[in-house]
Amino acid sequence: MLTAIAVGSVGVYGLVEGDLASLSVKPLVYGGIAIGAVLFGIGMAVFGLCPGTSVAACGEGNRHAMVGVLGMFIGAAVFVAAYPFVEPFIAGFGDAGKVTIADWLHISPWVVVVSLLLVIAGVLTAVEYFERKPLRRAPGTGGFQKPGFAPHDRVTR
Repeated sequence: MLTAIAVGSVGVYGLVEGDLASLSVKPLVYGGIAIGAVLFGIGMAVFGLCPGTSVAACGEGNRHAMVGVLGMFIGAAVFVAAYPFVEPFIAGFGDAGKVTIADWLHISPWVVVVSLLLVIAGVLTAVEYFERKPLRRAPGTGGFQKPGFAPHDRVTR
C-alpha cells in the first residue's frame, strides 16, 4: 500500500504540474475517514488481500478473491443505501473542507510528496533490516543455518 501511495502521488502531481490532469479534492470528513479506515482494515485482515490485488486474483480464477470482490460490491451497495441514515453521524465528527496536506501545512505539494517518499523508504529499509536473520554455522555440519536450528532437527537417512 505504501508503494502504491508513493507511486500514485508522484504520478498525480506530475500530471497536475504538466497540466494533463486536475485535482478534484473531496472534503475531509473526519468521521468518514475513521470509519472507512476501520472497515478497510477489517476487510484486509479478514480477506487477506487489498482491493487491487483481489481484482487481479479474480483474473487468475481465484474463487476466494471472487467472493471477496463480491463482498466489496455488496458492502458498497449497503453503504450507498444506508448513507442517508449514517451521514449525520459521520458529519458529527467534523469537516475540514476541501483541503490537502500541503494546503493544511501551507507548503508545496512536492515537499509532501518527497517527505512521503523518504518516510516510505525509511520504513521499507527498517522492515528489510529487521526481517533479516543472520546465518550461523550449525555445529558439526560445516553449513550455515538460521538461528533456532538444532542439528538434531535434521532428517537423516
